[in-house]
Amino acid sequence: MRVGFFLATIAFARDFTEADIVHIYKRVLPYADAFRCFTCDNAVDNYECNNHAPDVFCPAETEFCFTEHVFKEETDSIRVRKSCMTRNKCHEQELGCQTDPISGHTTCKECCQGEICNLPVPKTNERFEEMLAEIGLNSAKNQFLSIAGLLFTTVLLLL
Repeated sequence: MRVGFFLATIAFARDFTEADIVHIYKRVLPYADAFRCFTCDNAVDNYECNNHAPDVFCPAETEFCFTEHVFKEETDSIRVRKSCMTRNKCHEQELGCQTDPISGHTTCKECCQGEICNLPVPKTNERFEEMLAEIGLNSAKNQFLSIAGLLFTTVLLLL
């Protein structure tokens, strides 16, 4: 019986989209700028995560929604983890997508800001630069260009 359920779950795994949202209740905000994120721990796919996520506001000290998606192929999720997260915790994550050369599994981690912004799961690095800017991190390239621009401006001022 359990094996049949497990196989049926794998066979019918699908993504959770905006069309699946039945009700997002408008409530009195518990604090200014309150927001909600989808939250789950070790769901088998995005649909299971979002479908069973509690409709609660994130703690006041958090600013971002976090998603970690582990998968074999783009449509073959292994694990989804979502939560509310502070800016410092987002900075500590290895954001973006990396593939383990031994298992072949890809892990994508993403932080976003806004009401249930973590609806989809990340599958590529497509939003990587945008995400880094959103959480206040710049890529190494942008940091280098900023430093180079600052040095150039300083030299001009000294002349």
